[in-house]
Parts: sequence; C-alpha cells; structure tokens
Amino acid sequence: MEKEQTLLSGDIKKTYVSYLIPTIVGMLTNSIYCIVDVMFVGLCIGAQGLAAFNIAMPVYTIYSSLGLMLGVGGAVTISVLIGKGKRNRSVRF
Repeated sequence: MEKEQTLLSGDIKKTYVSYLIPTIVGMLTNSIYCIVDVMFVGLCIGAQGLAAFNIAMPVYTIYSSLGLMLGVGGAVTISVLIGKGKRNRSVRF
C-alpha cells in the first residue's frame, strides 16, 4: 500500500529515478554479458565460434525482446486496471 501512495503522491523525479536506475543497470549487465561472451568465444574457439555467435545472437535478441514486450505490456495493463479501480480484474489478468 505504501508503494501505491509513493506512485500516486510522491515526488515524480525521485520515483522516476528509482525506476530508471535498475533499468539502466539491467541493460548494462546484459550488454556486458554479450561483450564478455563474444570475447571468450573469440579467444577460445576463434572465427567459426564468432560466426556461430553472430548467427545465434539475433535469435536471442528476438526472444529477449518478446519477453520484455509481454512483461512491460502486461505490467502497464495491470497498472491501468488498478488505476481505474478494477483491482479484481487485474488479478485475473
């Protein structure tokens, strides 16, 4: 309940930053993961490994983007329903 009050009546800049920082950290972590993965594949396997990685990476990106789309879209839909006072409908969603 306290989180809802913060979202509804709290300082907008502070609330925005509290959601922005974890998002940035998550994206940076994902980028570092990809860079380190490429480095290890290139050093250990070589050119063929990098070619395989470049073929597989778009598939990984598509799955990741679909997961983000469904997760963020679902969160927004549930938030809108809660904001409209339809809490029971958001639980069934």
